[in-house]
Amino acid sequence: MMKKNIIATLLGFIATFIANTVLAMTIIGPFLNAKIGISRDPEKDGLNFPAILLGYFLLTIVLVWLVPLVKGKTWVQKGLIAGAMAGLAVNVAGHLITAGWSIADGTSMLFAGIIDSFATIIGAIVIAFIFRNNEAK
Repeated sequence: MMKKNIIATLLGFIATFIANTVLAMTIIGPFLNAKIGISRDPEKDGLNFPAILLGYFLLTIVLVWLVPLVKGKTWVQKGLIAGAMAGLAVNVAGHLITAGWSIADGTSMLFAGIIDSFATIIGAIVIAFIFRNNEAK
């Protein structure tokens, strides 16, 4: 089981990170910059990769724990449910909290949190695929 956890963490992290990078570059970054101008300009400001990587690693650890707890569903459904739960708790809630203390407006941050949740769902589906023959004990 430990080997599957390591593989699930690695592949879930990669899937979530790649999916979020694509979403950030194509939808979230341009949208937030056009609306409120709060995203970093990678050309000018660079990115804080240690923070990004640590954040996605911690999110992946939660998904590896959460996915096997979803019972009585197919592996795809488990990934969808766990990913949506984590996306709501982490992405949507985090973006709305940020809107509460920053210059970002709530509607824009809600949209960004929902879009970010798709990357979390993709990572959870990858993890669910790896655990598809296991049940949480």
